[in-house]
Amino acid sequence: MIKSVMLVVALIIAAMMPAFADPLADVKAASAKFAALKSYRSTIVEPDGRTMQGEMVNPDRSHMTAGSIQIISIGDAIYIKTGGAWKKGALAAMSTGQRAFQKLYENLPPTAVVRDLGMKTVDGNALHAYFVQASPKDQASTIYIDGSGMPSRFEAMDPSGTTVVHLYDFNAPISIVAPL
Repeated sequence: MIKSVMLVVALIIAAMMPAFADPLADVKAASAKFAALKSYRSTIVEPDGRTMQGEMVNPDRSHMTAGSIQIISIGDAIYIKTGGAWKKGALAAMSTGQRAFQKLYENLPPTAVVRDLGMKTVDGNALHAYFVQASPKDQASTIYIDGSGMPSRFEAMDPSGTTVVHLYDFNAPISIVAPL
């Protein structure tokens, strides 16, 4: 009888726990969900404290602002504003942050080190954290996934410090147009 009660209690507790059984699969699933977004915004904080704001619209539009500098990319065109004036140029092979994120996490090899760091509270939000390192020679990072399975924070660690990327306003109505 006691074993039966313990089994039932264990099953109830297991049913109440989030389904984060395979950290690699969880990170890949979040990456795929992120890649399917129509749009999002980001704030990037560099180790030295510099901040960049970004807006991305799939499949190929982005707008980044860092201080007085703005960069807009649309398809293979890039527009850069410095000193108050816009200049147009050609964009060789730059990927949006969204595609770079997808490539980084969705294509992780089975040998990648992905550890479940558990639930963390960041800026008042409960997020599931994962340590990720594709290989020993690659930069380590931590990805934070919200309750809907969407990545909402990313921390990349390197010798100069930690770069933090906040991701938000998923599928917001964002319009990015050519300034010229």
